Amino acid sequence: MPFQEGNKLGGRTVGAKNKATLDKEQRRILFEQLVSDKFEETVKKAKPEYLLDQFLGKATDKIEHKINFLFDEDAKPELEKLVE
Repeated sequence: MPFQEGNKLGGRTVGAKNKATLDKEQRRILFEQLVSDKFEETVKKAKPEYLLDQFLGKATDKIEHKINFLFDEDAKPELEKLVE
């Protein structure tokens, strides 16, 4: 009798996975769940500042403002007083 779709090979249907493959998939699912749970646990314990530093980078302590403008030389002393 020629092979027909749906026939069994060695007692299994075509495309069925063997026991070792099913075990590997089950272990992979369990491992991914454990890693996911551990990650969530770690994130919940972490300080918000730490998480922001990790995702956005450290904030600088120094804030610089650069403004390009032209001013009259007569106004220079008054501006220097304002800056001090």
